Amino acid sequence: MRVSLAIRHLCIFKVLLILIVLLVAPAKALAQGDGIDSMLSALQKHPQNDTIRAKLLSDLSFAYHLISPDSTMLLSKQAYDISKRLKHEKGEADALKHWAIGSYMKSEYKQAITRNEQALAIYEKINDKKGCGAVLNNIAIIRHNEGDFATAISYYKQSLTIRKEINDKIGVAACYNNIGNTYSDMGNYSEALYHLFMGLRLREQLSPPRFIDNSLTNIANVYYYLGKDDLALKHALRALEIVTKSRNLDGIISTNVVVGAIYHRKKEFTKALSYYQEALKLSIQMGNSHDLALSYNNIGQVYLEQKEYNQAKYCLFRALKISEESGDQESIAINHIGLGQIYLRTHLLDSAIHHLLISNKVASEIGSKLQLSESSDLLAQTYEKKSDFKAATYYYKKFITYKDSLLNDEVDKKSSQIEFDFVLDKKQKEISLLEKDKSIQMGLVERSRLINISMVVVLCLIGLFAVGLFISFGRVKKANKITIKQKEEITRQSEQLKELNHLKDKILSVLSHDLRSPVASLTSIMSLLDHKMISQEEFLSLKNGMNNQLAALSLLLDNLLYWSRNQLDPNRVQEKVIVSLPSIVQQNIDILQESAHQKNIHLQLAQPATDVLALVDQSQIDIVFRNLISNAIKFTHRDGNIAITIEDKDTHTLTCITDNGIGMDDAHLQQLFNLRHQSNYGTDGEKGTGLGLLLCKDFITQNNGTLTVKSTLGVGSTFCITLPKA
Repeated sequence: MRVSLAIRHLCIFKVLLILIVLLVAPAKALAQGDGIDSMLSALQKHPQNDTIRAKLLSDLSFAYHLISPDSTMLLSKQAYDISKRLKHEKGEADALKHWAIGSYMKSEYKQAITRNEQALAIYEKINDKKGCGAVLNNIAIIRHNEGDFATAISYYKQSLTIRKEINDKIGVAACYNNIGNTYSDMGNYSEALYHLFMGLRLREQLSPPRFIDNSLTNIANVYYYLGKDDLALKHALRALEIVTKSRNLDGIISTNVVVGAIYHRKKEFTKALSYYQEALKLSIQMGNSHDLALSYNNIGQVYLEQKEYNQAKYCLFRALKISEESGDQESIAINHIGLGQIYLRTHLLDSAIHHLLISNKVASEIGSKLQLSESSDLLAQTYEKKSDFKAATYYYKKFITYKDSLLNDEVDKKSSQIEFDFVLDKKQKEISLLEKDKSIQMGLVERSRLINISMVVVLCLIGLFAVGLFISFGRVKKANKITIKQKEEITRQSEQLKELNHLKDKILSVLSHDLRSPVASLTSIMSLLDHKMISQEEFLSLKNGMNNQLAALSLLLDNLLYWSRNQLDPNRVQEKVIVSLPSIVQQNIDILQESAHQKNIHLQLAQPATDVLALVDQSQIDIVFRNLISNAIKFTHRDGNIAITIEDKDTHTLTCITDNGIGMDDAHLQQLFNLRHQSNYGTDGEKGTGLGLLLCKDFITQNNGTLTVKSTLGVGSTFCITLPKA
């Protein structure tokens, strides 16, 4: 069982993101205390382009970094320009640091590194050691996220040296914690435990203690990978108790994941799901895409163990989509392993190999021994089932190599010694507890004797009860028949509830991520324009992106409204009328022409010789064509072609939409109209929800038509619709 796949990733990412917020700049305190509105008000009252305004802009840019990274980048650039004009070097460095954060949040790692390095050069020049320590830490975070663990550790250690020099105890503890997490990702658990315990020791000495729960969760995570479930559970439950009291939602999510993973490995699936689902609920509440990805992955792993393969596939594809969006390489490797397991167990061996090879390649690039071990083992099993024994032997040897590297005697020896050193000063208390346990144990022995006597009496009563059961056996047999019928009905209702639950998850996901994120971004940009924080030229530079977002939102809202109405009233009487198919198609081409123009796509309808009429519900068919043409634009490369043809056949009409875009493989085609299927990103990074195609399929069926799809990966796709003639 491979329950371990998704547990580490949460801890690492959350620690790194928290450290950006806590250590990059003091602006968070200002953002929390005064709020964005008060900072905007202060800026309006201080129009002079001096150092005060530069600092206000810089602080405001940081306050926006979780809401709208675009706003962060625009405002920090303004702060940088003012500071540079005034030759205020500290202001330049702070603005560059925040600018880098905006780039990081948009996954523009190259730009983030460049701006951090520029900030570091200025901090070194003015001898601002605190700034140097923070920027070095931030560079390490980016390198870690890219999978370059060796470089990340080098930068963390430079930051650690500086923070020790200036006696920054919080920063020193954070560096130890980050270094430990990086070693954990590399599979070097002895070094991981050493640095994590060093960080925990320092955090316990702070007044008041801080972030102890975070250290405990990361330590529990390492013990989990070492197979020491009792130690892992002890540290994780202590962490959960702390974060629950403090109401730290981030901490509650991460510790629920760790505790859930431990129970998962113990095959206590009910307990595991309860902790995982609590993490998912809080992730949806917070709108954190990374936590959502991890929660979906872990719940998918439980479904995989229970052989609920469709539910498992839905969860893992959902997690993979979010991981690809964030560019998180380790998470991508983890999710491909999970999908490979599903296809292996369902005997779709080519699909299994496809996903496992991707995971193996990504894991090799980032140096993750754990994922290399997992994917190599599964590849060996899959190739063996295909009777490709040469490939199976190759990957089995790789699996053994990485497994031996991960689990060696030296790791156990060092981890035990570190644990012993850490708890040495608490031995006296432990001895007292042991004495108390001894007294309790003696009481348990006496209690056991009484229980044995009671059991004899109980066995006698059971014998008498068995006689009664034999007499009533006939009546029980009759009742069983009724029970079986009831069970069948319950099973049928359970399947319906599962489908409704998946629909609920789909809608919640759309509302919390696909709808909420672009609306928040547009709102923040309009707020900045209202407060004259960005110029007209800067606003115009964002206009195309805003138009695209609004067009996507419009179609998304249409789909949601039609989908909801269709689900709530599936027996609605349709208003079928005679319509001209070329007219409806041309109207939708006109609506979407701007989207095609932005990608320089040639979108054309071949006009039929005579008008083609169909008897359909006009509003339903209109939304069908709009979705299919929009999808064709989404998955067609720049300078591509989309051709639409309409034909009048003997018994029906035929409309085909053909593109020369990215196409699909057979595995993707099979899941295309599944509720659990996850939409891919378009050629320009356009987002999708998967609702559009489901809606098209339902509406075409309701209009007595058919929808067929032909596609070749890398060549393009053709969607053909038949509808009844008028």
